[in-house]
Amino acid sequence: MINSGFLCIKQPDRRQQDIPVAIERRSGNDRRKTPRITDQINRDIYAPFIKSETIDATALSCIPPVDKIEEIQDCVKAKNYSKAIGITLLLANSFKKDIGELKGTKKEILNIFRTKKLLYEDHQTPHSFTQGTFIEKLDKRNILNKIDKTLFNTKISNFILMKLGKQNIHDQQTGLKDKFNEPIYKIKILGTKSAEIMGRILLRIPVLGVFTMFLLDLPQVIKVKNHVKQFVKSTINISLITIGGAFLGAIGAYYPPFGLIGAGLGALLGNKLAKKINDKL
Repeated sequence: MINSGFLCIKQPDRRQQDIPVAIERRSGNDRRKTPRITDQINRDIYAPFIKSETIDATALSCIPPVDKIEEIQDCVKAKNYSKAIGITLLLANSFKKDIGELKGTKKEILNIFRTKKLLYEDHQTPHSFTQGTFIEKLDKRNILNKIDKTLFNTKISNFILMKLGKQNIHDQQTGLKDKFNEPIYKIKILGTKSAEIMGRILLRIPVLGVFTMFLLDLPQVIKVKNHVKQFVKSTINISLITIGGAFLGAIGAYYPPFGLIGAGLGALLGNKLAKKINDKL
């Protein structure tokens, strides 16, 4: 009822009007395609990691913590939340170690400007998956150190290096010690140049690291219908990222500041190549 001075106009009751109501009916398939609550929760959790389209983080991919964050972004976009959680745990586990590597690289770069010299390093320090991480502190019996070896330590790698012309190895103390006060050594492969470079590459690939990446991909392999195809895709992805990072890292490490940059760039290029190959499968 509207009172406009002397005239009262009665408005029709909307409840009595014959107005058609739009009802959305969805089939069972459509309902099943609706994002579940758990998906929304996962997206909320990983929202800080989702890449902004206005930011090009390619240049930052050489920084150790950033490469893991970018991998989390890819996992979230692909709704591979189990792997996203795994990478997040790895990020937290190795964060202190990654920051230490960044500080070391910064120190080496500043030293170049101070001395006006670019140092040459023909020895390669074996990479460790657990050394300097949070999980290492929990290992009171030094179990991880005994199994945390590189591909360089395997028999098949020694066979390959011998075929490439490896003659011997020379080890030298780095001046650093592990948590059990044992000296850390760096290694030089004596022989042909191809054997030397291959040896440096193998020294930069921890077996535990490769095993962990396959373990993180396992839920996705099991989830899809074509297990073999997904396993091949995962193998291509892990292999190219690992080899790319180890190869350019080994070359860059001849001049210490560029070892970390080379590893990040190599992993980035390996990831892009793997995506192109997998898109065609």
